[in-house]
Amino acid sequence: MGKNKKKNNHKNNSTLKNKGKLNVSSDVDKFKQMDDEVVEENIKNEVEDDVLGSVDNEENFGIKSLIINVPKKEGKGEDADPISFFTVDLCVTGVFDGMGGAGATEYTNKNGTHTGAYIASREVKKICEEFIKQNMDSEFNIDVLKQAIQKGLDKTCEVWDIKPSGLRSSMIRVLPTTLAMIYAKRKEKGVHVMSYWSGDSRNYILAKNGLKQVSVDELVSAQDPLENLRNDAALSNCISQDRKFEITTKDCGVFFEPIIIISATDGCFGYLKSPIHFEYLLLNTLINSNNIEDWKLEIINNLKDVSGDDFSISIMFVENDFTYWKSIMKERFDFIKKLYIDPIDMLEQELYDTKNRISQLEEALYDKVSESWYEYKKEYMNDNN
Repeated sequence: MGKNKKKNNHKNNSTLKNKGKLNVSSDVDKFKQMDDEVVEENIKNEVEDDVLGSVDNEENFGIKSLIINVPKKEGKGEDADPISFFTVDLCVTGVFDGMGGAGATEYTNKNGTHTGAYIASREVKKICEEFIKQNMDSEFNIDVLKQAIQKGLDKTCEVWDIKPSGLRSSMIRVLPTTLAMIYAKRKEKGVHVMSYWSGDSRNYILAKNGLKQVSVDELVSAQDPLENLRNDAALSNCISQDRKFEITTKDCGVFFEPIIIISATDGCFGYLKSPIHFEYLLLNTLINSNNIEDWKLEIINNLKDVSGDDFSISIMFVENDFTYWKSIMKERFDFIKKLYIDPIDMLEQELYDTKNRISQLEEALYDKVSESWYEYKKEYMNDNN
């Protein structure tokens, strides 16, 4: 993040046998082997594994998920790998965007040299995964998570020998990162959804009637999501070791219809024309894919064409499979394409054509002036009467 702010029946026999068993598609299983230091990842291998990996092991819970983490610069990505965590009753998505502007200072220990942003996103991700693991049978206590994050970042400063900066600047922070997580808990008759965030990474719920943003960009100036894309305001809140921070909470209520939960860093949506275009990108790639692996690749290829930043996203089908969602979202896709995207594209094309015509006219004008002058100067420069 370069900104300073930047229906499957799940209660079948096979599922009941696995109730209580963890199925985690990130790296919670590694916690027992991890020490207190931030482990250097091979980003290239992680991205390739994520793009090509199978998610068939998730079918026991009637859940499908995908995670994407693509760095702008190989090996230097400041987004941590997203969280994609689920049991038979709980689904959690999460993303962490290290703030490369505020956390650009580099630190070195035996694990290598990394920016504070790189270290922060991975440390906070690790703490959140351990917190989820310990609280999967209860409601999340965000105050407890905040304390765990602060304690973890304090310890990370010791591990990396990070000293307080002598520079007094509101722009510089120690180990800064955003956080966005969605907690979806199955109830008897629906799914209760909670949204948690710090900063401007976003949480979404995708249902038959479209995409809903269930987080609010935390900015110094009050701006709606479109204004933030245009103006890139500084953040009013984010996680860091040296400043007080909050994890904002929103109770999204209980959903009685199938939903998809999504957490995304700003590299996924920040370079698009509008929030409409983010939904359009998701739906367009969805309906033009044959399976979830195809969808993942389509999302990556589309974002690579436009994003100027690292981008990471965690998407989880809380109910139903890919085929269901591909069929059910076609009507919504056609609706927003006809009502919003096509008129915008037509105006954009008209603007392009107009600018091109203006450029042609400017060149023609220049040539005409030059041609006229060439003829005119024959007499103008002749001082013989």
